[in-house]
Amino acid sequence: GGWCRNLKSCASRQKSMLGSSHYMERQVEFAGMLSDDEDQNPDFHNWNKVKIRYCDGASFSGNVKDELQNGTKFFFRGQRIWEAVMDELLVKGLRHAKQVILASTTIPFDFLMDA
Repeated sequence: GGWCRNLKSCASRQKSMLGSSHYMERQVEFAGMLSDDEDQNPDFHNWNKVKIRYCDGASFSGNVKDELQNGTKFFFRGQRIWEAVMDELLVKGLRHAKQVILASTTIPFDFLMDA
């Protein structure tokens, strides 16, 4: 995944799963640490798991109001996605969790420490 660093690199991702949810697979198979299979994942097989699909190019930190950048339509609104997902998860029981693991396969979450 990673970041898009400028309008050109962001534009090159628009027609891929890195830049639009329209190009993502409909279902994702959980494997490894996300698996429900006790043999494959003895430590976390019975934990609740959520995968937040990443396509904003800025580690869920974008919050740009304007859609147009130099005449091209972009949506840098990952922060809004993150906040909406967290709000939904808190309502569904996350606020009562005693242990939470935040993991990533593509992006660092250092910026979330102050969230």
